[in-house]
Parts: sequence; structure tokens; C-alpha cells
Amino acid sequence: MKLKNLLPVSALSLLLLASVHGAPQQQKSDLKASLDVIKTNIGKVTEAGEKERWQANVDLWQIEIAQTGAFAKTDLVKMTASLDRIKANVAKVTDAGEKERWQTNIDLWQVVIGQNGMLVKGDSQKLNVTLAAMKANIAKISEAGEKQRWEANRDMWQLIIDRAAK
Repeated sequence: MKLKNLLPVSALSLLLLASVHGAPQQQKSDLKASLDVIKTNIGKVTEAGEKERWQANVDLWQIEIAQTGAFAKTDLVKMTASLDRIKANVAKVTDAGEKERWQTNIDLWQVVIGQNGMLVKGDSQKLNVTLAAMKANIAKISEAGEKQRWEANRDMWQLIIDRAAK
């Protein structure tokens, strides 16, 4: 075989190898970018209850993004406290659509926390059902800022679920 015939195959092999090894870093970048969208967006939220829910959600995402294995006990304590803040806050929400979105978010976080951040392939099916409900609900949002927050949150969940499915 001629050397010039091997060159394209070698280049393709290196490209594939680089993309496989770059995937986790790319995912972290995507998660951080989506989190930045949420953080910037919630700076504009004026309703105190909504701001509190989103800040607690940001706190949860920051721990999730930083983790590289099972959650540390201190992280689990912080996550449980943040999730409890969201639950208490959502109990006061009167808008049915908003309540449903937050309940799906709570359900997703409960699985992640319950699995100590170590999701497995089997978890992805259950999480995808819940995420589908969230997606359908988000599609109905008309206010641009709220839709942007929820789409970023949805995208983050999709990345976490996709990672578990592998």
C-alpha cells in the first residue's frame, strides 16, 4: 500500500480519536454555557419567588457541573437543601404550567441526587420520559426571557441524560 493512501486514513483516525477524547470536555463547556445563559437571565427576574427558585436551581447545576464522580457528602447536603428550597417555593406557585415545569425539574433532580450523581444507562429512559414532559411544557411558554431560561435548563438536562445513556 502506498503511503499517500494511508495518510487520509491516519488523519481520519486521529480526528475520530480526538473527538472521542474531547467529548467530556465539550459537554462541560456546553453545560457551563447553558448555565451562564440562566445566570444572566435570572439577573433580570423581578419576582422574588421565581428568582429564588432559579437561584436554587443554579446552585444545583453548579455542583452537578463540578462533580467528576459520586457527589461528596457535603455536596449532597447542599443539593438536598437547594432542592428543598425549590419544593417549598413551588408549593406556592399558582400557575399550572409553571408548577408543572418545576415539578418535572424537581423529579429530575431527585433522581440525580438519589443516585448520588452516578446515573446509569437504565436511568436515562426514566429521565427521558420526564424530560419529554418538560419539553412539551416549555414549547407553550410565550414570554421570551422565561422561555430562554427553561430552554437552557432543558438543554443541560438533555446533556446529563445523554451522558447517562452511554
